[in-house]
Amino acid sequence: MARMEMLREAERLRAAIQYGEFRQVPLRDAHGLDYTKSLREVEPRSVLEAVIRHFTDSEKQRRERQEIGDIGREQLRRAKAQSMRARDYSVVLDNIAADHFRAAGVQPGQIAPELDEKQIATLREFAEKQPLLSGARREFTEAARQGERGLQEREAAVVRTSQEVHTHDVGVRTREQSPSQTTTATSRSDRDAFSRGR
Repeated sequence: MARMEMLREAERLRAAIQYGEFRQVPLRDAHGLDYTKSLREVEPRSVLEAVIRHFTDSEKQRRERQEIGDIGREQLRRAKAQSMRARDYSVVLDNIAADHFRAAGVQPGQIAPELDEKQIATLREFAEKQPLLSGARREFTEAARQGERGLQEREAAVVRTSQEVHTHDVGVRTREQSPSQTTTATSRSDRDAFSRGR
């Protein structure tokens, strides 16, 4: 799951870099109404346009252009930070898992990941979005398959445990009832013998 999140954040960063100037930035006008504009809409497209707009743009237009540029740079900075955090988290978890595998003397593919149904569905969906022959697609498809197998094994173990507990309870109840019935019968026969003897 951490690796998938790392790849997602890397995709978001690539999109932020590639489409940064087309991204719509939320702004608020003097009347308090919200509107959006992209950096491409407000930035000059040529050197000549930049010179002309330097002299002709109003203070409001310059401020708007500056604000949109600042927001765009902040979004890019945030995307980079999130991508780096996701990458670092994935690397740390990989190292921890490798230490556990080494200590247990098993290969990573031998241990089924403990995933719930929602996580398995998320992995499958992510795998399907990857290129057809990519290693990531195979990796996440296999992880989803292993996670599903592990989930089925855990559910089967829970069912077996509940059946064993139920069988054990029935056996205990049967053993508990038998001595009490014997004791009751014995005490009645003793009472009858005592009353006859008087």
